[in-house]
Amino acid sequence: MSSVSSPEAGSALALPGGGYRLVHMLGRGAYGEVWRAEAPGGIEVAVKIIRRDLQPRRRRPEHAALELLRRLRNHYLLSVHAFFPLPDRLVVVMELADANLRQRLQACEAGPA
Repeated sequence: MSSVSSPEAGSALALPGGGYRLVHMLGRGAYGEVWRAEAPGGIEVAVKIIRRDLQPRRRRPEHAALELLRRLRNHYLLSVHAFFPLPDRLVVVMELADANLRQRLQACEAGPA
């Protein structure tokens, strides 16, 4: 991350409300990383760690949008469980998908099994 080094598999991510154990990285991009993680209570989740350096005036709309996403429920959307705005990164905890978009597209193109 910007001033924080990237976490390692097996490390604990201490956040308000409990710790999350990072199991393995699912992907990395220009703005951050996505990890398969274990939430308090042993539930598997996806943890997105997004690098950011937002000015305080830009954080408010971002938090409002995340709060709206957290309240959305639809069987086509992954649920956002929680988000944690930290000074140099944003941590978003969400439902863990069974595949990524590329894998889903390949399965659809392959047709019925």
